[in-house]
Amino acid sequence: MYKNIQKRADGSYVVEKQGMLYHIPNEGEFLEEYEFINKYATAYPDEVTEYVEPVREEVQQDERLVRLASLERESSSLSQDILAEIATDEDKARFKQIREEIKALKAELAEKQV
Repeated sequence: MYKNIQKRADGSYVVEKQGMLYHIPNEGEFLEEYEFINKYATAYPDEVTEYVEPVREEVQQDERLVRLASLERESSSLSQDILAEIATDEDKARFKQIREEIKALKAELAEKQV
């Protein structure tokens, strides 16, 4: 019924049950199940391991991707104004500048992936 029984520092257990991991504390609605697992763990200590908290790596977001997304949103907005023929000359110049920066960022990001 239970596999991979791991005891946490606080005395609770982490167990695999039906292919899923469950935390079983010594309280409330889990008390009966906890007592069953604890009796088993006491009888078969070789089948119980110490729980090791998983290490979560923080993924740093590439600022270039954030900048690229922002530029693409602005480009899309300006593009709609240009197509609707309501864009000013400044808008058109800004659109051209944005498209050049997007192209450069995409080339830089593509080079990074190679």
